Amino acid sequence: MTDHNTPPVERGDRLEAAAFTLRSELFSEAWGISTDDRQLWTEYSPPGRFEREAGTKLHVTSSVRCAAEVLSACAPILREHHVGFKHASNLRVLAHLSTGEGGRSQVGKFLTVYPRDETSAMIIAEELDNATMQYYGPRIPNEKLFRDGSLVSSRFGSFGSHWVQLPSGRIVPAIVTVDGVDIDDRSAENPPRQSTRSRIVGQKYVRLNTMFESPKGRTCLGAIDDASGGDFVVIKEAFGHTMEEVDGRNATTRLSNEAACLRALGPAGIAPQLIDYWDDPDTSFLIYQPIQGPTLGAIIGSLAAQGLRPPPHLLREWMTSLCQTVAALHRCGYVSCDIKPANIVMTKDGFKLIDLELAGPPTCEPTGSMGTPGYCSPEQADTRAGRSVLDDIYGIGATLLSAATSSDASNWVDAEAVAQLEYARAPDNPIMAAAARCLRQDRNARFQSVEGIVEAVEHQPPVPPTPPDGFSPLTLAIEIADRIVAEATPVDDRRLYWTSDHHTLNRQPSRDLYAGSSGIALLLCALARATGNDEYLATATRCGTWLWETEPIVPRREAMPGLYFGEAGPALLYLMLHCATKDALWLDRCNEMATLLDTNSVRSPDLMTGLAGVGLFHLMRWHIDHSDSTLDAADRCARALLERREPDRLIWRMPEDFDLLSRQEYLGFAHGSAGIGYFLAEHALASGHEASRAMSHLLADWIIELAHPALGDGSGLYWTATETSERSSGTNWCHGAPGMARFLMKAHATTKDTSHLESAMRAARMTAAGGSWIGTSQCHGLAGNIEVLIDAALQTNQPSFLEQARLLTENLVSYRMDGGWPSDERSKRCPDLMVGEAGVAAAFLRMAKPISGHIISCEAIGQASSHSR
Repeated sequence: MTDHNTPPVERGDRLEAAAFTLRSELFSEAWGISTDDRQLWTEYSPPGRFEREAGTKLHVTSSVRCAAEVLSACAPILREHHVGFKHASNLRVLAHLSTGEGGRSQVGKFLTVYPRDETSAMIIAEELDNATMQYYGPRIPNEKLFRDGSLVSSRFGSFGSHWVQLPSGRIVPAIVTVDGVDIDDRSAENPPRQSTRSRIVGQKYVRLNTMFESPKGRTCLGAIDDASGGDFVVIKEAFGHTMEEVDGRNATTRLSNEAACLRALGPAGIAPQLIDYWDDPDTSFLIYQPIQGPTLGAIIGSLAAQGLRPPPHLLREWMTSLCQTVAALHRCGYVSCDIKPANIVMTKDGFKLIDLELAGPPTCEPTGSMGTPGYCSPEQADTRAGRSVLDDIYGIGATLLSAATSSDASNWVDAEAVAQLEYARAPDNPIMAAAARCLRQDRNARFQSVEGIVEAVEHQPPVPPTPPDGFSPLTLAIEIADRIVAEATPVDDRRLYWTSDHHTLNRQPSRDLYAGSSGIALLLCALARATGNDEYLATATRCGTWLWETEPIVPRREAMPGLYFGEAGPALLYLMLHCATKDALWLDRCNEMATLLDTNSVRSPDLMTGLAGVGLFHLMRWHIDHSDSTLDAADRCARALLERREPDRLIWRMPEDFDLLSRQEYLGFAHGSAGIGYFLAEHALASGHEASRAMSHLLADWIIELAHPALGDGSGLYWTATETSERSSGTNWCHGAPGMARFLMKAHATTKDTSHLESAMRAARMTAAGGSWIGTSQCHGLAGNIEVLIDAALQTNQPSFLEQARLLTENLVSYRMDGGWPSDERSKRCPDLMVGEAGVAAAFLRMAKPISGHIISCEAIGQASSHSR
């Protein structure tokens, strides 16, 4: 709750001052006034407000420069009509909305109005439009404007905070109608920007195709439509009032800055040649000559896709060329403040720089806090800091380290720690030593000039590396578990659950294994077994009780029987609680849930949400009770899968109306043939079912045929997400080499075909070499890959795989930030199993006790059962 008598903090935020005055006035008139728990929105409810579930909502956009005035102009109208409304609480929140980082659909939504009915909506919209004609703001995507140029727009939507879970597992905003719960259009994924723009701009520049688009603007390849012959150009556009800062600087002012920079740098030949620049009312345009050649980012991405790193001599050539280019920029009196692989083009004449929106002369005056995470210096994150050569020194270090490791520095929490770790492993590589010094947090400890970098690499002996600190994987797993226990949300002394900031869940309570309470509790069960800590088991038991006694808090669009997303997940937790407590009640609950998982009602075939996952759950039950009825349930899943595959093809299609997965035909572990094959192989091992064994054999052979050689000597393998895709799925568990390795190892256990094991080990080698800095999580990061390498070590008795797992565990440790490990969304920390800290803890636990199985596997259930006996 906001105290209306508390004045705004004195920091020049005129919006907070205007809101303080408004709160004081409305409080005296008995309006309800509140803020959300993150202090982002201030909400106003008139006395006796009529509640509507859904209807036409009005939005009023605003620039940060005039937000206080827009609020003051709109407030009397809203008071007179006695309607509820909310607005961004301060200029920092409004500036953040303008970046699109809170979702593209949220750009510009400064003020939201909830009219009582459709008639009053139109009346209020007209009055708001008249009151705000003199002001300005960004265009809100995908909404109906009251008129061209108006700040007022509208759409049909929910008036409250309603949510629905889609069959894919995502929890999205919802509308409650007389027909039930449906998706709110806020959940549209990356909606296109509404535009009536012509293909021709500036009367002679023709857009040919879009190369990049974001909330702040777009970049197109174009051509000049004149008698000169139609030379190609790059058309760069910045949309008005987007990417705003609190001081009012925005995307158009930065594009104007880039034009001035290109004009000054023209004779130096290190950046594109400026052709034209102009401002339209809502958009600014920059036209320049394209630079022929790939970006360094594209080259690094190609190397990473094949599990390769550039050889030292090539890395040194890149370092020399990059330093020469940046030194030339500095001699011209400019610094870039955005040195990164994506902004560096490789040409026959050396590296050239593009996207110089943040560039300018060195200055002590504040320049804002813009920059690319991972590549911008710590000083650039300070809104009070100026612009310095030392910012570019840091960017060069991050770029060199990114190139040296074939990874993206934006994935890292602490680039200096990554550099020190890589340098300790390659002490004879002077590029690593130079990158480590460039990335010092202390700006005075960095090289003080670009020439100093080259001098150190060419002529100075590097400073000996600092060896990495030792660590105890079990201690780290316990640290995470203790934090997870402390952060649980209690219902009472018997029940608790967790919430998550991950985008999959939108901070709503979830029951699922992938992201949700049952997966977190499963981790605590494993740690209780490993450590004997009764608090972990007690917490998991309270979560199990909450799951059993509580219906899904978020309504589901349809029944969800799946394993990672769906009711098989909580049922697996009940099974594990039975193993841990020896309480038959949990086994009864597990079996009761199992009887509700009707094979015929499972729409999807995959391991994550569908038949393969449900079948795997039944097999895990069978490892506990060894009953014919339980194996029969798994049999039904296997037979249904054999019947549902695409005719004459070894592929399964995801069903219609299945969110982003609809009608996709995946190859990988989470949603494709590899995951289905994994279940069929497990089924064959348990039942001796010949059809399942034969199909797992065919699938393994086919998956191997679709593999591409990776690593320099061809000793690794990578896959694409689908048969028709050309892009490597890299080393993600869900679609890439780690999941393929898990399937092929299981297939070999069933088929005894040595080619399956050989290919599994090639996938494991790709997992070790091709994704050493890809993030933290089980699904998309190091935690899942560590477990696959441990599996490979156990299956082959090759200690090299265990050593590679240890090195990746060192990398995972270096991702630690204040408060724990980030999720696969990098800047956020969340407790979940497949995308958050519970999965990181599972990997640490597995490293401490390699013999234990993957936390969601028949092996883990078998060991839990043996431990309970």
